[in-house]
Amino acid sequence: MSTFSPGNRYQQLLVALRGWQGNLYHDSPLQDWPLYGQIQASLAPGTAAREVTDHLLEQLLQRLERVDGRAARLIRDRFQKGLSRQILSRRYTLSLSHLDRLQRQAIEKLVMLAEEMEREQLARQPDLPRAAPEDVRTMAQLRLDLIVGRERLFGVEVPLRTLLRQLQQPDPPYLYLIEGIGGIGKTALAAAAVRQLLADGHLQMLAWVTAQQQRLRLDGHLETVPNPTVTVEAVMAALVDQLLPPDEHPVPFTLERALAPLRARLDENPGVVVVDNLETIDEVQSLLPVLRALAGPTRILLTSRFHPPTDTPYHVLHLTELGSRDALALVRYQARVAGIPELADLSPSHFEPIYAVVGGNPLALRLLVGQCRYQHLEAVLQGLADVQGEAAEQLYEYLYAQAWEHLETLERKLLLSMVLVPPAGADLEYIAVISELPESAVRAGLFHLVDLSLVEHRRNALDQSVYSIHSLTRNFLHTQILQWTESTPPTAMTG
Repeated sequence: MSTFSPGNRYQQLLVALRGWQGNLYHDSPLQDWPLYGQIQASLAPGTAAREVTDHLLEQLLQRLERVDGRAARLIRDRFQKGLSRQILSRRYTLSLSHLDRLQRQAIEKLVMLAEEMEREQLARQPDLPRAAPEDVRTMAQLRLDLIVGRERLFGVEVPLRTLLRQLQQPDPPYLYLIEGIGGIGKTALAAAAVRQLLADGHLQMLAWVTAQQQRLRLDGHLETVPNPTVTVEAVMAALVDQLLPPDEHPVPFTLERALAPLRARLDENPGVVVVDNLETIDEVQSLLPVLRALAGPTRILLTSRFHPPTDTPYHVLHLTELGSRDALALVRYQARVAGIPELADLSPSHFEPIYAVVGGNPLALRLLVGQCRYQHLEAVLQGLADVQGEAAEQLYEYLYAQAWEHLETLERKLLLSMVLVPPAGADLEYIAVISELPESAVRAGLFHLVDLSLVEHRRNALDQSVYSIHSLTRNFLHTQILQWTESTPPTAMTG
């Protein structure tokens, strides 16, 4: 394996981090990295290896802070401040094994960021030495960890098998859409599928572009994602950066000049191109034909809260909330990780009232566990039911504000009437009666609400179409929407 293999880089960086506040080595373990040479050239002649390495580590940590603040804090606490694993385990309320896993993932992200910085510098100065070829699958895994992270998934066995089966079909269409309400696990499912394809050796190339503009942290705060990719040009520029070597980047950049080399690269090295959070991209209808031109044999995998209005053919996988059993398993696991024994040992009967309020939305369930670090379960549950408190308000805003803004007055009235629909759902005729709207208007309105993932459509035991809403949606309609009908809706939140 070459000097610049991901495994070697990880070990070299770990040695450098362990010596950050000490004098454990004379020659830097990072001295063969192109990034080391780039930083050394920017400093005064004769600068000691120790100081060059410190500059390199600091630049990597500053960049990591912009994409994953928690991972950066962990690395600083562990290696810069020299805090022990036991102290950090108590401070972060994590088990030692989970802390070690987070540390490993953070270092892997630093390796990816180092490669990213080297590519950027190489693009500015093409005569700089290039790193030796990387193992494609390993680097793709690292890219996934950097962009998406890793988390244990529950209740995804069936949709994951379905998605993998679709992605491995030889025939067109080569576009695939995972759709569902915010927080339901679309990004996590896409990442799981890509990881499985990588592990099975089915991928030669991977690109992942995210258009997420905000994310909801488990402490209940919304944070802005830096530099989101929200235009057609930005999506294509991101694909160029990830898939083409710097000397093949089109100059000047135009969509037309980018399309041909990207197509040639993907024809030669088929893979998967993921565009995450499609609903936040401007002019989606202009982007889809461009992505379609790149498809085949490469697969284009999209995630979206909304069903895009387009004639472009694609496979659709609709994600629904977790069942009670899988939701309980998720809560128990998150509680064990967070060190909350009363939730880690929760019985099915005691979980029933929680599921009645929160339902099976994975993000909401994780938020509930996260909030139980600061409040009693009863208080957290009451806040989610009544949409009270900052964390609850941010959750509902994150999940529903953007979709609410897409609705016409009639559709808002129809959605409000869905609070009267039983949890098992109702047919179109019943909904027309309770909403006091014409059946034709209800039909068109329900179709749009389904496209926005605000209403669920399924077939009952009699093979009849029935429509229902999530538990969280029901809470939301009882409170927040009723307030918004009398005021200007808040700025759309995406994710």
